[in-house]
Amino acid sequence: MLDFYHEIAGLESEMTLNELKQELLKQEKVWTKRQVNTPEKATKMLSIIFDAKKAFETESSRKKYAVSYTHLRAHETSL
Repeated sequence: MLDFYHEIAGLESEMTLNELKQELLKQEKVWTKRQVNTPEKATKMLSIIFDAKKAFETESSRKKYAVSYTHLRAHETSL
């Protein structure tokens, strides 16, 4: 599971669902433009953004991601 808040610049866990969606759209536009100069990185980032858009599609999906994210963070700190 990816930490979208770490992987995608501009995302913060305190944002509302609407703010997250707006930031993801902004980042999608940025990385689409970067496909010309950095195609491999852009392809990777667009894939991450696509996954994040699914995770933050609804409040329900966001809560599901939050539970997984919390487990991920707890596991990392226990190592």
